[in-house]
Amino acid sequence: MRTFSRMMIAASLALIPLTFAACGDDDDDNNNDDGTGGARATGGSGNEGGEDTSTGGEGGGGEAGETITLSGELDDMTLEAQNEYILEGFVYVPDGATLTIEPGTVIRGDKQTLGTLIVERGGKIMAEGTASKPIVFTAATTDPQPGDWGGVILLGRAPNAKGEDVNVEGTEEDPRNQFGGDDEDDSSGVLEYVRIEYPGIDLGQGNEINGLSLGSVGAGTTISHVMVTQALDDCFEWFGGTVNADHLVCDGPGDDMFDTDDGYSGTLSVLFGRHWAPQSSDPNGFEWDGTSDYDAAAPFTTVVDASDVTLCGGDDTDFAMRLRRGIEGSIENFVGVGFPGGFSLTEGAEDTVTITDSTLNVDELNPAEEGLEAWFTDDPSNNEADVGFTADDCMAEDGPTSDVTDSDLGAFSGDADWLDGWTGW
Repeated sequence: MRTFSRMMIAASLALIPLTFAACGDDDDDNNNDDGTGGARATGGSGNEGGEDTSTGGEGGGGEAGETITLSGELDDMTLEAQNEYILEGFVYVPDGATLTIEPGTVIRGDKQTLGTLIVERGGKIMAEGTASKPIVFTAATTDPQPGDWGGVILLGRAPNAKGEDVNVEGTEEDPRNQFGGDDEDDSSGVLEYVRIEYPGIDLGQGNEINGLSLGSVGAGTTISHVMVTQALDDCFEWFGGTVNADHLVCDGPGDDMFDTDDGYSGTLSVLFGRHWAPQSSDPNGFEWDGTSDYDAAAPFTTVVDASDVTLCGGDDTDFAMRLRRGIEGSIENFVGVGFPGGFSLTEGAEDTVTITDSTLNVDELNPAEEGLEAWFTDDPSNNEADVGFTADDCMAEDGPTSDVTDSDLGAFSGDADWLDGWTGW
């Protein structure tokens, strides 16, 4: 059954106090700092007294200024920037349906019902924001915190190392929550100039939703200029799939920044991350794995090329790179600053992953295993050096300082200004 909820805003938000601000053409209207130095509230468009009169279906939405609740399964529809949308419970874009989201639209996840957006296999999301009008997924709370709603999950039919019907992490067993197939070029749509703020439901025993979860998402999908802020768990996690991604920002995750698993194969380029609010016992920058029940015969997780990367950590973090079982690939132009450890290599990763043209300014290169420092230092293009900025420069409240962005290193070696306009700090 496909449903699109209809109700008065007072009823739909009876347990959640909300403060709305009018949304203008400038991105600053979508970025209101609550002044606490912790969670940063994001304002959007809304009408506190407006009635939701939408009916869903193709071209959904309603009159300007409405707050519209989305629940159940969605038909083809468009979310319009003049309205604001509430995700109530797990909201599905099913096989054959397309959810289109206009630039500048704000979508909020309901905390009590674990609001989450899941694009099923065969469904599509067309979320094409712009630098001046990003699309914002955020929490429906006045003082947002990590884990105040679910997150965004894309599920596809590309290969992975576990099979064709794998349940995605952070959800209960349900065919709608499964990914897998054999179509390397499968498309789940587009995420471009999108922010995802304060996500991460913990269902217990490590079963957590990430900011952006990608299960067997295929190479026909576009993932570009996406920022995840204060995820309870990882910012980005790839479970198999073949999608490439670029210009990604991870801001203050509870666990890892960029996590690849289960036979993922693709390229990741222009990545910036800063670890200022870790909550797990082992938060890392990169965490690359094969499968959790590692089988040497299964397809390896292959990051064909991770390039142009700047990651910043602190005393409460672990490694800039944790590289483990069943992986292969290359890392180029990587800058790691402020982490206690530069890298951890286990189960043969030193033989299957190469790193070049990279700089680590960390407490200790390889504190976890003896005798593996040479993996980094034997290549003359790598070095341990001061890069001209510190982790504190990365952690500035308004985003990384010009010392970072003008460094011509890592994520900013090709373009110092790619963060401008669409990011929120």
